[in-house]
Amino acid sequence: METHFSVGRLISIIHRSAHVYFQKEFGPLGLGHGQVRILKYLEENDGATQNEITNVFMLDKGTISSAIKYLEKGAFIRRERDEKDKRIFRLFLTEKAIAIRPQLREVFQNWTHKLLQNFKEEEKELVYDFLNRMVENTDFIGVGKANKYEEKK
Repeated sequence: METHFSVGRLISIIHRSAHVYFQKEFGPLGLGHGQVRILKYLEENDGATQNEITNVFMLDKGTISSAIKYLEKGAFIRRERDEKDKRIFRLFLTEKAIAIRPQLREVFQNWTHKLLQNFKEEEKELVYDFLNRMVENTDFIGVGKANKYEEKK
């Protein structure tokens, strides 16, 4: 007899496991997973606005605002008024955030390694392909294909 599992249930289990893992790893740094996502975004988009971050993560303004205030209070980011439009604040990583980037990267690499351990290379390619196709099937605006995790040294 063939047993069928809910794909959504399995994805949910992985998501919850990731949450526990990241909380454990980022907690000693004084960060939560959501705040780390913002830091990772600013790593490639330094000077982004709060509005831009809200749109990229498709979360409500209050959630992003709280995370940004926490990051600012912890001295991970700083706000600067936009030169052209004084109503806009731009967000920049501080030296403190820049200094922990290798640690953050290692945590993400370790999680990816944990998920894909014991997979052959061709199986890893299939996993990325299948997951990207699932993402495309969701019609979730603003979400592009997930890139294969690349180690940056």
